[in-house]
Amino acid sequence: MSDSDSSERTLTLKQEKRDIGRIVLLFLFFFLIISCFWSLKPLKSSSVVKAFGPEYYPLFKQGFLLVVPILLAVYSMASCYLSRAGIVYFFTSIFTVLTVLFWIIFKWEPSSWSKIAFFFFIDGYITVMVAIFWTYMNDTFESDEAKKLYGIIGSGGILGGITGSAISGKASVTLGPDIILVASIFLVSIIAVTYLLEKKRKADPVQSKINAGPVCPHGEKKIGTVLTEGISLVMKGKYLIYVVAIVGIYEIVSTIVDYQFNASSSAAFEGVAQMAQFQGQVFFFANVAAFFVMALLTPFIHRKCGIMVGLLFLPIALLLGSIGFYVQPILAVSAIMIGAEAAFAYSINQASKEILYVPLDRISKYKGKAFIDMFVFRAGKALGAAMVLSYSLWLVHNGFTHRLLMGTSIILIVIWLLAVAMAGRAFKARSQCAIDPEAQKEELNNAQVN
Repeated sequence: MSDSDSSERTLTLKQEKRDIGRIVLLFLFFFLIISCFWSLKPLKSSSVVKAFGPEYYPLFKQGFLLVVPILLAVYSMASCYLSRAGIVYFFTSIFTVLTVLFWIIFKWEPSSWSKIAFFFFIDGYITVMVAIFWTYMNDTFESDEAKKLYGIIGSGGILGGITGSAISGKASVTLGPDIILVASIFLVSIIAVTYLLEKKRKADPVQSKINAGPVCPHGEKKIGTVLTEGISLVMKGKYLIYVVAIVGIYEIVSTIVDYQFNASSSAAFEGVAQMAQFQGQVFFFANVAAFFVMALLTPFIHRKCGIMVGLLFLPIALLLGSIGFYVQPILAVSAIMIGAEAAFAYSINQASKEILYVPLDRISKYKGKAFIDMFVFRAGKALGAAMVLSYSLWLVHNGFTHRLLMGTSIILIVIWLLAVAMAGRAFKARSQCAIDPEAQKEELNNAQVN
């Protein structure tokens, strides 16, 4: 073996070692974000339900939509002034301080207003931090790398969900409000992980050349311009409209599926404990399935079949489940349907959807994606909650049955499938543009026409 071959092999081994370290840290990054959320979610939900009653719970989900523009404005301005890592440090520090503040409040007798604030805080945390994580990923990897690695790295979030649920399930009673302090440890760890990621990025000869600085539309830093840029980017071309349809329709359908599962469970079980135990078992097995789907099936599907096939698993599963429940509205069907949703939604569907952003420019990744992840995501939930409330409080008492909701779901899923087909074709074209200069010019001309 020549000296040049030996030197090249050494460089390759060093690069592979750096890549493995980066993958492990990103896995841990997502694990910590989701673990923190799931360790606090039961306290968030139970606090407002016990204070105001379960019938008002959907109103809080809708009310959070009023907070979203504030979060979107702060995030958009932060991306104008801060680097990729700076955004993580900024928001994680804020959430850490607020977490400790809520711990102090909950150690005493929290007021009803503080419980509402905590509810919005936790929803704000997961909305912003998940958007930050996936934007960080999309700004780091190319399409081919994303297909190989998103499933593996994303499984950290599913493992975080299992871990956070286990912590809240085992320690909520014994720790009480101190569980909030435990969650703050996860947040501080995110800062440490980000520091290590940036250290590796700067030491990497390839990654260090990638632009990781602030992103601002046309150099503007006025809050009005920054806030509306995301909306204008989405409305400018068809590609992000397809993503809006995929995200928004899923949230509406998911809310309907969740309602049907809770209604079926409530009718089947007399006691709260029995219902909670059954639902816990369904979600436990669904989460375990989701972990294996994300870690094993997702990378295989992305490499062999493409992103569009990955995006088809969830809508097809929900379409079959909705048809089944339309025909036979029993608990077993609703349990299978929500179990399939849990297994696919935050595994192969999440990873596939995020890869759609990879071929976009940095402004679209930070501004357009933020608008979709924060506003469209929450607007879909709010619209779904409004539909469920209308049905449960009025329509069901006026002769309408479950078939109205299921029929609505079926129609929406068909539109969802069409959006997936169009997004898949557009993604393939954009990915080709990234490696073909001639195709890139043609795409730019088409974008200007559109």
